[in-house]
Amino acid sequence: MNGNGLKRNILPSTHPNFCVWCLEGEETVNHLLIHCKWAFKVWSDLCKWWNIVWVIPGSIEAFSFDWYYGMGIKASKFWKLIGPATIWAIWLARNDFVFNGKFMCRSVLIQINP
Repeated sequence: MNGNGLKRNILPSTHPNFCVWCLEGEETVNHLLIHCKWAFKVWSDLCKWWNIVWVIPGSIEAFSFDWYYGMGIKASKFWKLIGPATIWAIWLARNDFVFNGKFMCRSVLIQINP
């Protein structure tokens, strides 16, 4: 890949496809955003912070459905934004690590004490 691809933060097809957080699984959308040990801990901490018991779903589609409909709780507009905002924050943290070498501690991501 020429330098233009790297300038635009596009990884070459020869780049290893392992999860940047755990290095154990393939970096799929489901793994990276909800199933990776690092992401799972983010979700666990977030749910603990909000005093919610929740089973992580099998896919990002199921996650979106569960989160939007409140996971059995009365979901406010604010609550409905927390899930997508956390996904976006995980994605930005991943890109900052991959492209800039900056690792973000999960507790900083959701700004709570570990």
